[in-house]
Amino acid sequence: MSAKPNRSTLSELTHQNINMFKVVVKNAEGTPRTQAYYDDLLKIRPFCQIAYCGDVPASVLFSRPITTDSTTQVVIEELCTLPPFRRLGLGRELITYLKNDLMSKKENVQALSVSVSSSNEGAIAFFKALEFVEDSDASADGKIVLKYLRK
Repeated sequence: MSAKPNRSTLSELTHQNINMFKVVVKNAEGTPRTQAYYDDLLKIRPFCQIAYCGDVPASVLFSRPITTDSTTQVVIEELCTLPPFRRLGLGRELITYLKNDLMSKKENVQALSVSVSSSNEGAIAFFKALEFVEDSDASADGKIVLKYLRK
């Protein structure tokens, strides 16, 4: 698959589609998560989304709001896409959802952040292409923290 998907849609994580989320995470990452992990995800909707390519759940986003004082930062914990659906724009669509939809509806959300391995050049380039910048104060121990600030 190399063309942009004909039809992609996003869906908030729910009790009805949690099993689809599990399948994407397991097959994209190869590491199963605990039931407690998934129970936690259901508590923080709409910060968890599934991207469908046609009718197939192909990419998932897990992000968590962290509130300090009166502002909130959304930390991207996991963004994974099934291998046949990579490079089709689904990850970009999920991050754009956070930037445009979620941040515009929740005025106290001032920033998005993600921590990636300093050796993961593909992830670093991906987030930089989406206007994330390196937060040198927060980067350490082989990890780079990238942030997107509300415009």
